[in-house]
Amino acid sequence: MKKLITLLLLLQNIACTNTSQEYIKINPEAQTIQTELIISDKAAPRMYYDIAVIDSCMAVSNFHSDSLLQIRPLNNPEQCLRCFYQGNGPYEYSMPFALGTVRSEYDRLSFFDIQSRKLVTLKIDSGINMKEKIMPDSLPACHDLNETSQLYYGVDVDMVHRLFFICDKTNGRVQKSIEYFPDIQDGYDEFSLPMLYMCSLCVNENSHSVITAMLNMNLIHFYDLEGNRKKSILIGDQLQLPEKGSKSLDFHESNKYFRQICGNEQYVYALYSGKRLEEGASDIFVFDWDGEIKKRYHTDRPLEKLAVTKSDEYLVGIALNEEGGTDIVKIPVE
Repeated sequence: MKKLITLLLLLQNIACTNTSQEYIKINPEAQTIQTELIISDKAAPRMYYDIAVIDSCMAVSNFHSDSLLQIRPLNNPEQCLRCFYQGNGPYEYSMPFALGTVRSEYDRLSFFDIQSRKLVTLKIDSGINMKEKIMPDSLPACHDLNETSQLYYGVDVDMVHRLFFICDKTNGRVQKSIEYFPDIQDGYDEFSLPMLYMCSLCVNENSHSVITAMLNMNLIHFYDLEGNRKKSILIGDQLQLPEKGSKSLDFHESNKYFRQICGNEQYVYALYSGKRLEEGASDIFVFDWDGEIKKRYHTDRPLEKLAVTKSDEYLVGIALNEEGGTDIVKIPVE
């Protein structure tokens, strides 16, 4: 009997040890940085929801404008070089989002329009050129779409394919669904699980890496391109989760953690809140592609989105303002 009790205690200790080793805990000191306003919404109502960088320009998407997708030069962002409009015709879109894939070249950028299922490639050479491709019906409707030379990666809007999926580019069929992690589903309504595990996705084919950053948990995960988890990093001392039994399936009253990630060949930039967005400024965690923390910045205002510029000397981002609109800001990260 004593031997049985000893064995059970030993197994329990092993289980506890393994659980504690699931995450690498970090909480580095933050360097405070000042953002620089480059586009204000005071002249006209603007509600930007996405931003990306191509060559010497940025592409911004604006809810409150018929010119839904706007191309603006980084050195003169108030100027609009070209607009693409809301609609159902050629080169018209309903809600385009830039692909999160890390690019080695900045002369082109891709967007995915969820409703029309158009994959749009924008290229700057002697002018601004765009090409459209209708995605196959077998590709799940998704946000945070990424691509490699052979595969698509995405978070489907209904999360039928769990945390994220891997899809064949030739036929649009899902090859693999990556299971939720960590397994904390007990006590949550099954219909709330897609929101509980909501994440941002960023893929770097050259480093053989996929990063998922969790919105409703203080976790960021590092996977390989086959979907094998290599490392999970916890911000702080313990896992933070939305309250169980919440009447809201989207946990809108709970704190939010990683709001978005983007990257280049050197670094991953993870936008972090740790509170309700309207309650204060944001942090930006900088990792290398092996998951090693390099820097933590604390901004002077709350941010919604980030994009990495070609020079890697600064980021551009979407910031909330006191009037409830959004501004475009420059964020130094040298």
